[in-house]
Amino acid sequence: MRGGGLSVLVMGAAAMLAAAPAWGQVSDAQAARDRGAAAMAERRWADAEAAYEEALTLTRAETPGTDAVGEALYALAYARSRTPGDDAWSLWAEALAVFEANQNWARAAAAAGAAAIDHGNGSDWPEALRLARLAVTHADRSGDPAAQGQARRALGLSLVEQGDYAEAETVLVQALAQLGGPDADAAAPVLDELGLVYQETHRYDRAGTVLAQAVALKERLYGADAYPVAISLNALGALRDAQGRFDDAERLHRRALKIAEAQGRAAAAAAIRSNLGRVIHQQGRAAEAEPTLRQAAQEVEALLGAEHEDTAGAWANLAGALQDMERHAEAATVLGDALGRYERSIGADHVQTAWTVNALARSTAALQGPAAAEPLYVRALALSEARLSPAHPDRVRRANDMAQNRLDTGRDSEAMALIRQTGEAVRSRLDAARQGGESVPALDRGRRVFGLQVRTAWTLAGQ
Repeated sequence: MRGGGLSVLVMGAAAMLAAAPAWGQVSDAQAARDRGAAAMAERRWADAEAAYEEALTLTRAETPGTDAVGEALYALAYARSRTPGDDAWSLWAEALAVFEANQNWARAAAAAGAAAIDHGNGSDWPEALRLARLAVTHADRSGDPAAQGQARRALGLSLVEQGDYAEAETVLVQALAQLGGPDADAAAPVLDELGLVYQETHRYDRAGTVLAQAVALKERLYGADAYPVAISLNALGALRDAQGRFDDAERLHRRALKIAEAQGRAAAAAAIRSNLGRVIHQQGRAAEAEPTLRQAAQEVEALLGAEHEDTAGAWANLAGALQDMERHAEAATVLGDALGRYERSIGADHVQTAWTVNALARSTAALQGPAAAEPLYVRALALSEARLSPAHPDRVRRANDMAQNRLDTGRDSEAMALIRQTGEAVRSRLDAARQGGESVPALDRGRRVFGLQVRTAWTLAGQ
């Protein structure tokens, strides 16, 4: 699970809200808005929603159809998006319509971008992508570089969540330039997302650079113990986890968790705790990791709901520790539930769904034998190949696991062909990295990419 995703989404909407222009000077409405802003600052979402609802009613009566109404809708939508169980989508749509009618393209772009982020938080990614592209269109019509950068940031985020890393990178690089470069105050969330793109496309040096920039920038802007810093620390910890630098990852996740808990960010703390448990597990401490992972999964489900993608990820993280303790029956049950949640929230063809199918195959093989696991391994590899490059570490792991399973069922020639094909793809990837001057991390270089349980098979394949 990418535990910082939710937190980054929430920050994005907040950043767009903070960019709103001054309200019109209507006394009663202004007083209500001031109460709403104070409640928002203190994270009293229900009080903020009530105050902004009053402000909207007053503003509609006093200045109907104006941008002030759009701003009132925007503020109420943001407050409502923070209140569990409430649906802000119709408010975003109405705010967008007001700004469009008034041809205020910069604010229309902000409303569309914030709506896209909120739809993404609800795992409604097709609508999130549509709105994000609309935000870019409106921002470009405005000619305002800040609006253009924020809109492209929202689009990049939607593309990342759907696994379109190539377009996401292009869009996020554009956003960074339009916002003033990597040292600009507004650049930090873009750096977080660009770091994720580089990580998911296994360019770990670049990912580490931009995420370290994000941490330093946020520390300068907000202080070392501010919540935004925790988001970037969590992202950097996930990168170190992917690189096999588990000591660094554990240190970063522990610092991020301490900040999130101190700031009262329960949902973020739960997600970070799951990532921390995963790192502890990765160091061979599965028994120690289990209570941390179980607590995180229970907290994420309580806070985000049973059907949220982060809930699925938190339970899947726990299943990995159960597997390493040979508790495959329990792991299979947890993974089956997680798979259903992923399919319903992010779709049957998502890379996270592929990861869960592959993990379920492992427990199925342990419980029922390798032949019963074969269809699951085939499905996991097919899903990964549809969304990832041939040398992507996750695709390589899927291929290696299926090759091992075929060796276990006596299909040696098929296993050898798959191993050889995968090896050629990885070798091409490493050659390209070296030619580009990028140091090749351990994940690409050795045991994690070529994670074959049967190293003799590699020799037999002629490597």
